[in-house]
Amino acid sequence: MSESNQDCIECGAATHPILVVEQDHQHHDTLKYTAIDAQPSWFLGRYKVEGHLAAELCESCGRVTFRAVPQEQRGS
Repeated sequence: MSESNQDCIECGAATHPILVVEQDHQHHDTLKYTAIDAQPSWFLGRYKVEGHLAAELCESCGRVTFRAVPQEQRGS
């Protein structure tokens, strides 16, 4: 997640990568995404993860932007 910095879409200042985590009492994890029409697995009750969200923070104006990072294709 340490790709090159982007310019802020709000104010144009430089941004830097940050890690946004989802946390409960037992663990923490990066934010993930799936397709809008995805259905949870009947066996596990979980959605198929298509990738994670990378985030960048502008320290000038405080805007956080997200972008999708698809999971790598296995076996290719």
